[in-house]
Amino acid sequence: MGKQCQNCGRQAEGQAKYCSNCGQKFTSVRVGVVEMLRIFFYSLISADSTIWQSIRDFWKPGSLTTAFFSGRRKSYLHPVRFFLFSWVLFFAIFTLSGGIDLEEQETNPIESKTQELLDRQLIEGLLQKRDSLKKANVSDTAEIDHFILQYIATEKSAWQASSLDSLRLNILERRDSITLGTFEGTPVRVAWDDILLMDDEELMEFYGLYEYNTWTRLMIKQLLKLVSETYSMAEYLLMGVSWMVFLLIPSMALVLLLLYYHRGFYYIEHIVFSMHCHIFLFISFSGIWVLDRLVNFYPGLSGEQWINLNWLYVIAGICSLLYLLLGLRYFYKSSTLGIVIKGFVTLVTYLFLAAVSLSLVLLLRFVLF
Repeated sequence: MGKQCQNCGRQAEGQAKYCSNCGQKFTSVRVGVVEMLRIFFYSLISADSTIWQSIRDFWKPGSLTTAFFSGRRKSYLHPVRFFLFSWVLFFAIFTLSGGIDLEEQETNPIESKTQELLDRQLIEGLLQKRDSLKKANVSDTAEIDHFILQYIATEKSAWQASSLDSLRLNILERRDSITLGTFEGTPVRVAWDDILLMDDEELMEFYGLYEYNTWTRLMIKQLLKLVSETYSMAEYLLMGVSWMVFLLIPSMALVLLLLYYHRGFYYIEHIVFSMHCHIFLFISFSGIWVLDRLVNFYPGLSGEQWINLNWLYVIAGICSLLYLLLGLRYFYKSSTLGIVIKGFVTLVTYLFLAAVSLSLVLLLRFVLF
């Protein structure tokens, strides 16, 4: 018996080194570390590597889309695989770079309200002890009074207490609240102290919020989470932005289908073209981020920056627009006037769909938090 392909079972023809059916090389079934590394580097740097050919021809707008639907698919990465690679790369970099910088102390108001509650509890405790000393006929409470007023003057000047009586009145009436929204014509206000001291179920019960319908109750509960866990929810919402692209691509493809309906393209062809446009955007922004880190690596260790390359992101955005317009020219064979009109319609519609997709994703993440 001659060699047999372990991938498809086809017998080797003569002294062939590769299977004539699937193209796999005839090798030992067991693979060691050296062989694994050899296979990896060969697939990476080989002249016929689909990765490098795809990257090489990708920069001509519409070329990969045209090649894929003209039958030349073996030499290039599959559009879905190429898109997923660029998508994961872009949002991995976005996450590693810190995404949108959120200062937890500034983003989460619950921190300041918690500190304020603790301060008031401290003062209330001191006032109660002071009153207890008075009742026990201990007349020397001047030092306690002075300490309380001095603390208020230096640490809590906003309370504006010139005497213990005004301080006592200020503390008893100081019960800030927040309006969660207006539901069924009625504004819902919740005291900060209750948010700090009660859980969601207790708040719903205390304020009679279970009287609302199911959807309203759900929204109120999520708003309470937003107030008490602002920073965590903000991070959760931002991490979900990456999924909006899966709404944008089919939406953009639908717009292109309507604009070029007379050309007889299949919907999937518009999908692939949309993928390639997004791949260009993802790779461009990822490349700029890598370049920025390489240029400013050493000064970045000390929190400094040699060269500000943020302007490159603006250029990348403009180039992405040009990539779309030239793609309309080379893939759809549009005329110059068609590029201008249909490109403008596509861009405006895309921005609108991006806003809608972002809203839907954020709403879904908000409900699921």
